[in-house]
Amino acid sequence: MRQVLIIVFLGTLLFSCKKDKVPVPCSGIEMIGERSKMVGTWRWYKTWVNQTFASGNTYTFDYTPDSEGFNYYCVISEDGWYKGYRDSVLVHEYLMSSVRFENFKDSNRNDLSAYLDCSMNRIGLGFNEASTNDTVIDVWEYPLRIDDEVTKKHSTLNFFKKQ
Repeated sequence: MRQVLIIVFLGTLLFSCKKDKVPVPCSGIEMIGERSKMVGTWRWYKTWVNQTFASGNTYTFDYTPDSEGFNYYCVISEDGWYKGYRDSVLVHEYLMSSVRFENFKDSNRNDLSAYLDCSMNRIGLGFNEASTNDTVIDVWEYPLRIDDEVTKKHSTLNFFKKQ
């Protein structure tokens, strides 16, 4: 009788164990072909910040590493990693996991919008080869994202130069 109880207990235990699903590891997008234009080290040199005054006038100011007191650069790798460094300390590390939008067909404008870390958060990269020559202008969040309703200051674009 004891053996039957042990067998029933072990059988119940075995069949009642629920197998946890292991999430599929997130993989990066390949930065090959036209996307390879984005691969490399990019140094931040300015951010446009708009300020709207009570008169209704809006002025654009340049925020720079000198005015903000820090340097920032990012490295975009062939396997889809975005790594951002503030004064050489890693502060942002994201895997560009899938492409939301890309345009490399226009002869001047190159754009890539990618989801980060298999989530709905995204990063946008883009540059205009004809006018700014290797300048990433659409890293939306980094290094500066200003959205201040009190001072009416709002950042629009962060500019980077490829090293």
